[in-house]
Amino acid sequence: ENSRGPGSEEGQAMAAGIRVVMSMEQKEFSIEYPCHSPNEKRWFIARVKRFAGKDAPRVVVAHETITERKQAEEALQESEERFRDLSEMASEGIMVHEGGVILDANQAFAELIDSASPDNLVGKQGLEIIPLTAESRQRLLAHFRTGSTETYEVELVKSDGSIHPAETQAKLMRDLLTAK
Repeated sequence: ENSRGPGSEEGQAMAAGIRVVMSMEQKEFSIEYPCHSPNEKRWFIARVKRFAGKDAPRVVVAHETITERKQAEEALQESEERFRDLSEMASEGIMVHEGGVILDANQAFAELIDSASPDNLVGKQGLEIIPLTAESRQRLLAHFRTGSTETYEVELVKSDGSIHPAETQAKLMRDLLTAK
């Protein structure tokens, strides 16, 4: 409770958490906190749990290191930021989907299909909103079924009705995600 300086917020929160568990307002409490040394970054999780007794309220306080998990989370966040930066800087349209539902797209892709923003595309069925000619739609479906990574051409129908050829290449990400 009397902690001061960097990290003192966690100490005060921990004291408050112990009090609410002891008073039976909550069954348990946990808090994640950094505890960096001059030589290394470290993170911990503290858990407080009350247990029954005939006397005064009793609690168990456990501290566990979560440094590996936090480092993995930081690395993942940095990787996602790099991917986002690369995707946004690319002049080619990039779209990521799962089961046909668009998960992500860059601005170049949005402009290619006459959409104002990639945010308007996320969560929508790609084949319903990508303006393809009927022949191109069939070619795209066949491509997805085979999982081929070859480059092929499709025809986009622009908002003014004109046909715009586009070179397309796709890669099944499932292969990358399940590789060990």
